[in-house]
Amino acid sequence: MYGTSPASFDTITWPLEPIPASGTIECQFSGCVDEVVSDVLVQAVEHRVEALGLAHAKPKRVVRVAIELLQNLHHHAPADGVCGFRVVSTRQGWWVASRNEVTDEGKRNLEARYGELKGMDMEALRARQREVLNAPERSAHGGGGVGLIEIMRRTNRNLSLTFIPAAPGRWIFELTAHIAADHD
Repeated sequence: MYGTSPASFDTITWPLEPIPASGTIECQFSGCVDEVVSDVLVQAVEHRVEALGLAHAKPKRVVRVAIELLQNLHHHAPADGVCGFRVVSTRQGWWVASRNEVTDEGKRNLEARYGELKGMDMEALRARQREVLNAPERSAHGGGGVGLIEIMRRTNRNLSLTFIPAAPGRWIFELTAHIAADHD
């Protein structure tokens, strides 16, 4: 079972890298993510973003990235697995991160999709997103990568993917997105 791997969220501790130590945790959650949990977490992020005001680095982008990461956790994390989600604010901007367990196949798919997308400029990412949205079918391993494309667009491709060994054939997948204060 995914939830019982030796490298569970209880043994692999936060903080996520490369979040600066000077940051403030605005929202954090560890557990199974469903529609209700997603709604509560999005509302919490929206509340914190609004409380900090518009002068604090692109609040709508933060909420959109949070929504994409939570949708990923809701749709692609194993039902019996534990997920992690965190939003941190700093002077440099926002850090939004998620963690969930994936299989070897999931790891290969994520690495391949990220490798395909990371070299694209913003216009190419927009075109790829339209292409995926217009495709009549989705891949066998989940969606067509629209969420990852959206996160890349919202962060100006400023994200990192990390895979931490959990158990044979399983990995803890961590995606950390940075929305810079000066991002266009």
